[in-house]
Amino acid sequence: MTQELRFQIKGRALQFPDGKPFCLVCGATPAGVRRVWFEETGVDGASLVSRSHALGQGVQAIANRIEFDAPLCKEHRWRATLAGLAGIACFLLAAAVIGAGVMLGGDTTRRKAGTDWMKYISMGLCLIPGGFGYMFWKRKDRGGLRCSAHLDGDKLVLTWPDAAPKQLAKS
Repeated sequence: MTQELRFQIKGRALQFPDGKPFCLVCGATPAGVRRVWFEETGVDGASLVSRSHALGQGVQAIANRIEFDAPLCKEHRWRATLAGLAGIACFLLAAAVIGAGVMLGGDTTRRKAGTDWMKYISMGLCLIPGGFGYMFWKRKDRGGLRCSAHLDGDKLVLTWPDAAPKQLAKS
């Protein structure tokens, strides 16, 4: 059962129907905003570019990309930041594995026959941290939101596969 929320857009900020913003991941009181982006689903590129010009300087929607400021609580803003750092660390680890493979298997003058395998194994192993780096980097770009986004006229529609977050009561 999918649920969706519709938002008016003012600049890059979302206008909530009741006027009170909440974290788009858990529903808590937001500690700030984070610029997130989604690839728009279900719209061709030509109409998307014309819609972005109609929206003015607000939501950027060029080449099937929707970018806006999402309100997030402190925990989810921190998780998005950590995901970005983890992605960078994984990419650096992949580069180190490739470098080690080239250095260990790269000296062809003093190498015994049959030691070429180390270079190829290290290049294959770089795919593991590189894949995790890509996954973390995409999670950072989406700010932890598990929804899809598309434009419907002048409204931004976020669709969750399970349940949309609701504003939590203050305790």
